[in-house]
Amino acid sequence: MLTRIKKTTTLSSICISIVLLVSCGGGKEPFPPLPSDEARFLRIIDSLSTVYDEQPNELKKENIKRLREPLFKQLIPERKVDGWVGWLRDFRVWDGYGVVEISVGPESGAILKNSTTTLRVKQGTKLWDQISNLEEYARVRFSGRFLSDGPDDNTYLKIYNPGPYEMSRPEFYFDLISIETYDENTASTDE
Repeated sequence: MLTRIKKTTTLSSICISIVLLVSCGGGKEPFPPLPSDEARFLRIIDSLSTVYDEQPNELKKENIKRLREPLFKQLIPERKVDGWVGWLRDFRVWDGYGVVEISVGPESGAILKNSTTTLRVKQGTKLWDQISNLEEYARVRFSGRFLSDGPDDNTYLKIYNPGPYEMSRPEFYFDLISIETYDENTASTDE
């Protein structure tokens, strides 16, 4: 009887360890709670990426790629986001302007960039000051707007670098409006 209890306890411990490992990312710092629209955005990317990879040819893959646009349009009707959470992946000065990359999602997800001439951050602005007070790879809370290719194009959210990772880890043009260090004590989600 005692041997049976030990085996059950050991098996339960292993199961609990596996559940904790999977849910907490194997010792990595867990990603903070996300606003519901950001979480849905990441689920769209993840789900369609999986379906895309399973397609047998490029024509079928293109059909899956086109499914994403109406979903994004329904989720983010004016392409504006507020209070999203991410990682400050990179920031640097290019031709005297600030260029920022924000990674959203724990491992995969998306990268948001402001690297076009019209989106770069000007020195002396409030946004420049906000960015200069951050550290690279810091968790951040941000607001801004995705760009599109225009009203006549099928691309609702403009892709920065179409290519092999366009579905699994897309990079989007993004007009950053505000950014600050993520504070867990003031964080709230609407889920």
